[in-house]
Amino acid sequence: MGKPLLSLLDRLRHPGRLPASLQVQIVPALRAGIAGVLPILAGELMGEPLVAGIGVVGFLGCLIDPGGEPQVRLKAMMSFAVLVAAVCLLAWAGSQWLPLGIGLAVVCGFAFSYVMVLGAAATAVGLMLTVELVVFLGQPLPGAGMVLLGAFFAFLGGLWAVVLTLVIWPNGGDTPARGALAESWRALAGLAERMKSLHDAPPRPGGWERIAPEGWAPVRATLETTRSRLAAVRRTRGGTSARSRRVLLLLSDAETVFRLLCALCGSLEAIDRSGAAPARAAAGAFSNALRDIAESCRIIAGLLDAPPRDLAGARSRAALLTAALAGLDRSIGALGHAGATPDGPVAQAALVMREAALCLADAGRTTPAGHSADALADVIWAPADPLGLTAIGETLKSNFTIRSVAFRHAVRVALGAGLSVGLSQSSALDHGYWMSVTTVIILQPYTATTWRRMLDRVAGTVAGSVAAALLLAVLNTPLEIAVLIFPFLVVAMLLRAVGYAFYVLAMTVAFLLIADLFAANGLAPWSLSWLRIESSFLGAALALVLCFSLWPNWEARGLPNAIAASLMAARDFITAALARPDGAALDARTRGGLQRACGLANNNAETALQRLINEPRIVPSPAVEPALAAISAARRLSGLAIEIDALPAAAFAGPQNAAVAASAARWADEALAGLAASLAGQGSSGALPPLPQDVVAACRHAAADVAQAGAPGLLFAALERMERQVSAIAGGAGDLLAALPAAAPATPAARSPA
Repeated sequence: MGKPLLSLLDRLRHPGRLPASLQVQIVPALRAGIAGVLPILAGELMGEPLVAGIGVVGFLGCLIDPGGEPQVRLKAMMSFAVLVAAVCLLAWAGSQWLPLGIGLAVVCGFAFSYVMVLGAAATAVGLMLTVELVVFLGQPLPGAGMVLLGAFFAFLGGLWAVVLTLVIWPNGGDTPARGALAESWRALAGLAERMKSLHDAPPRPGGWERIAPEGWAPVRATLETTRSRLAAVRRTRGGTSARSRRVLLLLSDAETVFRLLCALCGSLEAIDRSGAAPARAAAGAFSNALRDIAESCRIIAGLLDAPPRDLAGARSRAALLTAALAGLDRSIGALGHAGATPDGPVAQAALVMREAALCLADAGRTTPAGHSADALADVIWAPADPLGLTAIGETLKSNFTIRSVAFRHAVRVALGAGLSVGLSQSSALDHGYWMSVTTVIILQPYTATTWRRMLDRVAGTVAGSVAAALLLAVLNTPLEIAVLIFPFLVVAMLLRAVGYAFYVLAMTVAFLLIADLFAANGLAPWSLSWLRIESSFLGAALALVLCFSLWPNWEARGLPNAIAASLMAARDFITAALARPDGAALDARTRGGLQRACGLANNNAETALQRLINEPRIVPSPAVEPALAAISAARRLSGLAIEIDALPAAAFAGPQNAAVAASAARWADEALAGLAASLAGQGSSGALPPLPQDVVAACRHAAADVAQAGAPGLLFAALERMERQVSAIAGGAGDLLAALPAAAPATPAARSPA
């Protein structure tokens, strides 16, 4: 809880700095709180717990709202409303005979978990249905009449969530998309500031090497979030408005600035390392330019955050942006004077900064937009492919194998649900369904994520139980308790973006207040809280036993494949950037697709590495360091491809230079494909082929006389760095394979038709 706690405290001290991921949750949080508390208040005033059940199911219905297209949201939420009523009826039948109840928990637990192969919306619905099943099994309603009434109220709860979310208080316009876009520009500002601090500081080993894994990955993740939110907003509308096109252009500009900043990282590293006179003369201008880029990005983010009708604020920010861009122009001019030759590295970096300045001016509308969004619109605003019955059947069938992550996870959840229901019912544990809920929620597809979820769940439950006991000790009336439930439900929804432990803390308080409000046995506050803690420990222990005994999904099996995928994406990008027989750079659409593929593949590899780090171990895995080295080098290789693509056509002019570029492309293709095959277990050796002699000679010539090498020298210097990065990948890959146990084949991930 350490990092999320520090982050939360920082946000509370600086409320104006709330990220888009938290800002966009405010309306859904208030909506979910209202969905939960109004029926609970009505149930308390009427003295009818079944009415309060409408609020509980309504709150859970808001939790599974997938967002995006109204049709998708309606299907997911109405499916939950219908199925939760059916689950209530099934649970009553299972509560009449314990073996039948255990069987239902096993069968339904498997089915509700296995639907994760159909995507995130199905996963959320399945989890909530599993939770409701074990709750209904643990708290059976007396008599068939009460069961029918309870099922009806459960359906009303799901329907109440649909009406509130899609009719009474739908999402407001493009606010989530604009908030995410503003966060993307703030992430770009942070990257520019990080580059400035590295450039200003004395050279230190590993400084520029770390910026790729630590600086680029968060920006790419933020841009992907923005892309998905823009797509969701666009698919709710029939046409393309001028404002929506403008928002799309702003995302295109953000992608371009990110590409240019990645290219600048490599240029600045080479310039700082050279220590030549032009580099020393340009040091101050580079620093000022990076500062102005960061300031411009933050101003653009402020324009997006501001209310649309705040004309005075918009004019003020536009004036600040104009001043920042004027300062950037002066710095770029100074860089041009500092460059040793028109084709030198300083002058080339100045050209990249000039392109960034034009892009920033376009984003802030200080110059007319000079390009069309139609091509990018086809990519970003493409509607989601409909998921027909044939596709659903094929997806379910293809994953129905013991080698599937989804199948194994569903088996673990099924056994966890069945065992927890059997243990809690046979031992007559009071509120025993809390144990079952804890077990099915903690179990995750991967060992590392299950372990992390267990720690967060237990910590949040203990803290929330203590807080609830203290509150119940001072609250005097049921109405006070009912009113206090609302803020905790809202806070729980908001804290989902901060950390799971904080979400569990707030949810524990809210549901203990609800349990106390309608408790029939009159337990004291501390007794109720202790029951919650005891049940959570028992459920967590059962979940861990199942996690470690049934196909523990150690990341050593999947990490090499994830790194291999990142190497293949880097291979595609670097070879495409070098394949310029006519000197023409890649077109914007191709370049953007290749860069995005590299970013996503590297982020996936880093996620797998993070799971490896989070795995419960007495000593850290020896695979962490070599994997980090290989992933970092692969990310820097994609940045190098951006630099090569940005080189002037003169760098490739002439048959000799074109031949060197083609030789280097063939070598990179062979080397990276061989390393990827070795990591994926499809090759016997990860040894690099020798670098072609014409490439070696060209690199030596450029290194011997940098001032006279001209534009081709920039290409040859980039090729020398390419060879160095590929060698670093080879070293990391070799050490990684040596550090990992003789592995079984990697388990395939669940496929999603999306």
